[in-house]
Amino acid sequence: MKASLYRHDGSQWVEQVDSGQQWKLLRDRTPTTYLTSVGAGTTVGSLNLGTTINRGDVLAIEVSLNSNSYALPAQVVIITMNYDTISPTSTTEHYHTTISRLYGDRLKNYTFTCSYRNQTIYFGNKRYLEGYFSGNEIQWTTANYTLYVGKVWRLEG
Repeated sequence: MKASLYRHDGSQWVEQVDSGQQWKLLRDRTPTTYLTSVGAGTTVGSLNLGTTINRGDVLAIEVSLNSNSYALPAQVVIITMNYDTISPTSTTEHYHTTISRLYGDRLKNYTFTCSYRNQTIYFGNKRYLEGYFSGNEIQWTTANYTLYVGKVWRLEG
């Protein structure tokens, strides 16, 4: 899949720059295959991609809060790999990736850390912060969740 930059000319999207880069699929799944659990909370989960990952690699990772992407749609997050460890337990904010969901009067921010070592990517610190909105008040809670991963691509070229 070609990676390009686009601009909107007022009526349509027009290709601006062909970066010469492409997304290479490293991990696939069929539309009927469930996503893989990479654990809950501080339990570190991992996926072997079968190819070496390096600092600075840009990965697009299909993630969901449910193994069945038909029940709860998956989304793709883009992460630049810069944390070479098998234990991504950092609480430092710049290592966290966030997925936000709005459920009417509730906002949930799901966060996780992602690191690499050789051919494996690791996922840790899977927690969420939830705000309940009622009038002028917000009640905040936090808890662990289970993260599920599907396809993985790397930007190459």
